[in-house]
Amino acid sequence: MPGHYKKKKEEEDEEPPMDKMAKVRAAKKSKPKAKSSPKDLANMSDAEYYKEHKKHHSAKHIKAMKELQKIGADREKAHKWVAKNIGN
Repeated sequence: MPGHYKKKKEEEDEEPPMDKMAKVRAAKKSKPKAKSSPKDLANMSDAEYYKEHKKHHSAKHIKAMKELQKIGADREKAHKWVAKNIGN
């Protein structure tokens, strides 16, 4: 019976070529994207900007920035103030 176990183990390890390619495509899709450039960020809508920005800043940081923008500060000024006084 030990030989029978080996055959099953070998069969499990082999995959059809399409499954291997699917894994490669999935691995390529899951790579983290590079951080957006300042030029890209400037051209984004507020919703897109905050979606990108929240990846590397806390919820407290994002909330404070939004509040500052509501009272008239632009994104850059709001970000500088929040980073200095509240943190990332």
